[in-house]
Amino acid sequence: MGAEFLKSAFEKAWERAEKISIPDEKIKELELLSEGEKLAAAFLKDENFDLLGELSKFDASSQRIIIKGAENTFLKNIVLPQTLGMQKGCERALEGIKLLKRDKVSIENLVEEIKNLFLYYQEAVKQAHAKLRKEFEIQITRALQEQLGTPVKVKATDIEQNPEFREKWHQVLRNINAEYEKILDQHKKEITNIM
Repeated sequence: MGAEFLKSAFEKAWERAEKISIPDEKIKELELLSEGEKLAAAFLKDENFDLLGELSKFDASSQRIIIKGAENTFLKNIVLPQTLGMQKGCERALEGIKLLKRDKVSIENLVEEIKNLFLYYQEAVKQAHAKLRKEFEIQITRALQEQLGTPVKVKATDIEQNPEFREKWHQVLRNINAEYEKILDQHKKEITNIM
């Protein structure tokens, strides 16, 4: 009885699914958005990829939708650069965005603001890390000197491996990231408003 019930429930669900129809225009739009995502991905991977050349193969109405898909992919790749590789990926995504926009002055100004934000972010991370490491060095050195009764020098690697330091660092980094991600998200919204 249970198998029959499942089978009939499945058959009923399948019948309902078959009745759902998606307009051809919506299917075409989804295909073009996907094409834009693929073009953006190719641009991000290959420095010699001719994004504008590939876009020119499509008619104007299709290009608008493809550009929207490419822009979405580029925006997803614009993140706070925590490594050199991430920074290069972000810069490449920003190059792609600049190619897609007609208002070159506005997009160039915004891209410069984003690049400056990345520099400020990296400097904030560097300074916060150095400050926290110094605080822990003083704290650990003081505790060891009290315990041993003699002057002690603590290695930077010992501080970095300290569980309390690592926990505190992750907390500090989360706070910095939240602050800068908020600003970056605002810039991303501005990108979408530029023609």
